[in-house]
Amino acid sequence: MNPEDVDRTVLMGSARAPAGAGGSSAQLVVLRGVERGRVFRLEGAEAGIGRQADNAVVLASAAVSKRHALIDRRAPPAEIRDLGSTNGTKVNNVALRHGEPRELRFGDVIEVGDHLLLFCRAEEDGLQPELDEIAFDAERVRAEAAALLKDFPELERE
Repeated sequence: MNPEDVDRTVLMGSARAPAGAGGSSAQLVVLRGVERGRVFRLEGAEAGIGRQADNAVVLASAAVSKRHALIDRRAPPAEIRDLGSTNGTKVNNVALRHGEPRELRFGDVIEVGDHLLLFCRAEEDGLQPELDEIAFDAERVRAEAAALLKDFPELERE
């Protein structure tokens, strides 16, 4: 593999950075949805996410349940649970089962109804996010994409 065939992508929020109550404060940044751009600092041990006003993270959307999900930061690592929401909760595009805890790490992306949230360290901590670098073979990706398009021509864009 030639060095020029390798593309590099830098990801924020290292998979090595567990999130919990261990001194690091956390926040949710709304990446998509009617609350886009809003930042919710997670202050307590638990933070409810939902449409109802008593949640720590209030998302004013009909696609979000009144009590949609709960982030528990009492012990590292932090966890998230879906609370039986109508439209479900996903972490990094993986659907959660009702009530089943899922570990959260800084950099995880949470989908709640029509909102996309980034779980990260609070800016006020003065901490720089850890970076991971991923290298991939661009030629191999192009070849795999071409093979898929051959098998599924309906996916080809004009």
